[in-house]
Amino acid sequence: MARPITPRIQKVDNLKDLKKFIGKIVSDNIFPTLRGKLVSFDRDLSTFEVSEADEDGPTKYNTAVGQTFQVPTYMTMSMNFID
Repeated sequence: MARPITPRIQKVDNLKDLKKFIGKIVSDNIFPTLRGKLVSFDRDLSTFEVSEADEDGPTKYNTAVGQTFQVPTYMTMSMNFID
């Protein structure tokens, strides 16, 4: 029996609204420290920089701080910005 897919819920309505989140921290498990900062985006891709893990998070991966990741912008629009 296959597990059901959890749908992504869009948090940001359009790309204009996404501009105010540049420089903000997002919590998502695609980053080794579970934290990333939105650096830039365009219609297709968003660029994130890995941020330091919280004290309760996976601090052993803090060596990855500063690395950049690119993810599809449609995924960025459904991420939980915490800062």
